[in-house]
Amino acid sequence: MSARSIRAVMVTPSAFGGHARYTWELMTALRAAAPPSDLDLTLLTSVDLAPEFRAEHYAIADVLPPLRRTFANKLEWAASRSLHYARREEAVLRWVRGQAPIDIVHYQEPPFAPALHFRRVRAAGPHPVATVHNVRPHSYPIPALRWVNDVSAHLGWRQCAALFVHSPGLRDQLASELGRRAPPVVPIPHGVWTGHRVASSPPRGEGYLLLFGVMRRNKGVHLMLDSLRHLPGKRLVLAGAIPEPSLAREIRHRIDSERLPVELLDRFVPEAEIAPIFAGASLAVLPYVDFVAQSGVLHMAISYGIPVVVTDVGALGEQVRRERIGTVAAAAEPSALASAVVSALEPAVYEAASRHCVTLARTLSWSAAAQLTLEEYRRICSCRSPR
Repeated sequence: MSARSIRAVMVTPSAFGGHARYTWELMTALRAAAPPSDLDLTLLTSVDLAPEFRAEHYAIADVLPPLRRTFANKLEWAASRSLHYARREEAVLRWVRGQAPIDIVHYQEPPFAPALHFRRVRAAGPHPVATVHNVRPHSYPIPALRWVNDVSAHLGWRQCAALFVHSPGLRDQLASELGRRAPPVVPIPHGVWTGHRVASSPPRGEGYLLLFGVMRRNKGVHLMLDSLRHLPGKRLVLAGAIPEPSLAREIRHRIDSERLPVELLDRFVPEAEIAPIFAGASLAVLPYVDFVAQSGVLHMAISYGIPVVVTDVGALGEQVRRERIGTVAAAAEPSALASAVVSALEPAVYEAASRHCVTLARTLSWSAAAQLTLEEYRRICSCRSPR
C-alpha cells in the first residue's frame, strides 16, 4: 500500500434492507472512483449478509453477530436488543483494534452508545465519520425519553471527524443543532437505486396511489387514509411491513370498517416484486408527518419515472421543488394532501413531473456521492498526525 493510500472501513451491521443496499451502492461507487492503491476499502457487517450485497469490488469482514428477530414479548425484545447492541459494539472495536492501522471508520448505522463508542474508536487510532440518514429517529423506544436519545446522538456526532447528510437543508439543520462544536457536515446526493428501471409510460388516471416501505406512524398512514374521503374513485396500495402490531390492527380496522379502497400488503416486499408494484402506480405518496431525513422510497419512485406527492418535512419538499418531480402538499392534513394528489394528476403537471423523473434517474448517480465522500476522506487524512 502506498504512503498516500487511505484505509477505510464501512460499518453497516444490517444484513439486508435499506442500509445494506445504500452501503453496497456507495461502496461500489467508491471502488470505481479510486483504485485499491489509493483507497483500501472494507465492509464490516453481519455474518448473515444477504447474497445480493456480497460484492467482489471490496473486502468484506462479515464478523458481527446476527440480529435476532422473534420474541415472546416486549421485555424479551428489549433485553435481547440491549445485549445484542453491546456485543456488536465490542465486536466492532475488537475487529478494528486487530487490523493494521485504519484511517477512517465510516458508520452507516449509529452505534448504541454513540459518544462512548466513537470516543473508543478514536482512542484506537481511526477517525470515525458517520452518514446521518435521520437527523432524528423515525420513532423513539420510549417517547417520554426522546430528549435522552437526542442528546446521546448529538454527543456522539460531535466526536466524529465528519458527518454526511443528503441535502443542504439537512446539513443546515444538523449543524444548527450541534452548535459550534459540530464537525464538518457534508451534503452528498442520494443516488437512484441500481437495478430499478424507469417505466416507459407510467399510468396516470388509471393507476393506484402507492405508499411504499416499512409502515411506521411517522409515515402518515392515517393521514393518507383520511385523505381518501376527498379522493373518490382513487385506490390506494399500502405495500410494506408494519412492525408495530397496534398500528397494523388500527389500519386493518379502518380499511374494513370504513370500506376504504385500499389493498394492504403487510409484509417485507422482496426485490422481485418491487418493479410490478411501482409499474401499476400513478403516484407515489409520501405523507410523512414527522421526518428529518431523506427518503429511499422517493428515489425508488424517481427510478421508475413515477411522480410523487409529499408533505413538506425533512428533505422531501426541498428536493421535490428543486427537481420538479411532483407536488408538495400545502399542509400535513387530509384535504391539503388530497388537493396535492388531484393537482399532481393534471395531465400537463403529471407529464412534466414524469419527464423530470426520467431525466433525473439518468443523471442522479452514486458517483457524485462517492466523489464527495472520497474528497472528505482525503481532507481528514491530510490532517492526520504521523503514526
